[in-house]
Amino acid sequence: MSFWRSLVNTYDYNESLAGEQMTKTFRNGNSKNYMLLPLAHTTQTAQIEVTVTPSGEFYHAEVIEKEITVIPFTEASGSKAGSALKPHMLHDKLMYVAGDFVEYTGEEKKAEAFHLYNQQLKLWVDSRFSTQTVEAIYNYINKAQLIRDLVDKKVLFLEPNGKLMKKWTGHSDDKPAIFKQVVNEQSAAFVRFKVHYPNEVYKNPWLDQQLFKKYTRYYLSLERKSELCFVMGQKLGVTETHPNKLRNSGDMAKLISSNDKDGFTFRGRFKNASEAMSISYLASQKAHNALKWLIDRQGFTIDSRVYLLWGDQQLDLPSPNDELPDLDGLLIEDEIESYSNDHLAQNYHLMLQGISNQKWHTADFEMVHIVELDAATAGRMAVVNYRSLGIEDYMEKIKKWQKRMLWNKTYYNTKEKKWFHSLNTFTLRDIATSAYSPRADKEMVMAAISRLYNCVLAGAQIPSDLVRNLYVRCCMPQAYEKMEYVQLLQVSTVVFADKYNQEAYSMTLQQSNTNRSYLYGRLLAVADVFEERLLKESMNNRPTNALRYMTSFSNKPATVWKTIFTQLQPYFVKASTRTFMGSWTENDTIQKKITEIIEQFAENDFCNKALDEQFIIGYYNQRAFEYAKKGDK
Repeated sequence: MSFWRSLVNTYDYNESLAGEQMTKTFRNGNSKNYMLLPLAHTTQTAQIEVTVTPSGEFYHAEVIEKEITVIPFTEASGSKAGSALKPHMLHDKLMYVAGDFVEYTGEEKKAEAFHLYNQQLKLWVDSRFSTQTVEAIYNYINKAQLIRDLVDKKVLFLEPNGKLMKKWTGHSDDKPAIFKQVVNEQSAAFVRFKVHYPNEVYKNPWLDQQLFKKYTRYYLSLERKSELCFVMGQKLGVTETHPNKLRNSGDMAKLISSNDKDGFTFRGRFKNASEAMSISYLASQKAHNALKWLIDRQGFTIDSRVYLLWGDQQLDLPSPNDELPDLDGLLIEDEIESYSNDHLAQNYHLMLQGISNQKWHTADFEMVHIVELDAATAGRMAVVNYRSLGIEDYMEKIKKWQKRMLWNKTYYNTKEKKWFHSLNTFTLRDIATSAYSPRADKEMVMAAISRLYNCVLAGAQIPSDLVRNLYVRCCMPQAYEKMEYVQLLQVSTVVFADKYNQEAYSMTLQQSNTNRSYLYGRLLAVADVFEERLLKESMNNRPTNALRYMTSFSNKPATVWKTIFTQLQPYFVKASTRTFMGSWTENDTIQKKITEIIEQFAENDFCNKALDEQFIIGYYNQRAFEYAKKGDK
């Protein structure tokens, strides 16, 4: 199935939602409204709202704070650019909707704009698809006195010569609302209309689904040239202009465009654009509106690139760009100091079982679609990557990926000033951003995410260069803030554990693991935590010797360990003064730990050979073990 046909199908499956305003809430508490646009509708940012009576008389007007408004439009108005006069239907800029525009601006060359708008609106009013709301707005528009009414209402302001004021020259504290909302002059303001029905419950035109349907039926009833639609495979009325505003309301980039008539546009192969490809108006509208809706609803964006995943009928599928939802309360949400290795391992296996037992409603032959969109220039957008596969196949792949990336994630709650943890997966963005941290380049992150999708869908190993990047950065702790480094360690550890999956690494400490890199990581963690505790007691926030020497340690561990051990001597002396259980001192405890780890090295393994990524796994596991409560170990 093609990308375009899949979008058309998605629109058809969800057509009952067209015109219904929905709200998306983000993690930070912010929210935004979005809508599956009805056919022949688009969005605009309005600055002025005018209310009229059912009989077409002026009722009220006010400046609004740049609200996104759903408006009926035409193929021509949807692609207007430059000085060409192409009015929208019903709502538009002052130059189109104000019959007295020339009188108040003196711009004679725009005199035709109102007549084009008026004639176009009259065709709708005279059709069988008209409504009382449309007729009321049309009757008011015909009075040709909009600007006069807006001036009387102190929405717009005039110069002493009686023309619209071009810019505000008074004190900023006295600036009228209209000058705070428009980017250019007052004359560029966009106006939306509504009708006041006394003692009646009514919807505004930009939220009225019945009005949407009326205009859609009217516009689709207009005659068009019929050709073979490459998307639908039928002979339908085609269009040569296609919507923009796909990623956001200000996005001018188009996926389909053929407006370059000169030069090498068709490279001698075709006489015109339709010979290359023809798409029906119906297919274009459905596909573009479905795509915009999906992006607003569940798209994942980095800079200009959009990552999108959806099913034909089941939209809310698990994505490698999302964390796992809570599975029957299996996520742990306790203070990090209060969990034990046994408790963590138990919940880890429960979580894996929960992932395996996930059930999803799947329709026969339903497909999952994964697409990446980006725009190299302001006017052109491209499908950078597109994949489709059966939903059952996809669900198996995503479950395997979730198992591979499931790990203990720690968070620091700034309000409670405590560390918390939960079992969850790391997203593709987490991995890509960490690989190029601490100041990740967006282009590199986008490219990495695209490559990581292959790891999910093909079950491939994470690219070796990303693994290497993570390892190098883990060995440079002083380049990071504490919270950043904790995030880096967690992401890196799960990636390294995935690389060495034959070792069956888990989140718990493997005290019988004799891999030299793993043992060296454990040694460094013991030294790090020991010194960190004593520094904290003395209110000293400097980095430990273990962190300071970490880069050198990864390259020449035996030599650098001697240096670190020597630097710890003053702390050993201090620890000798603290006793546990009779004559047993804290120094005895730390020396015993170090000795036990060193004794596990095989002959000739305690050498200066550079360490591999298992060094970080050992370091991370030992640190987690050290910070667990003694009674839980």
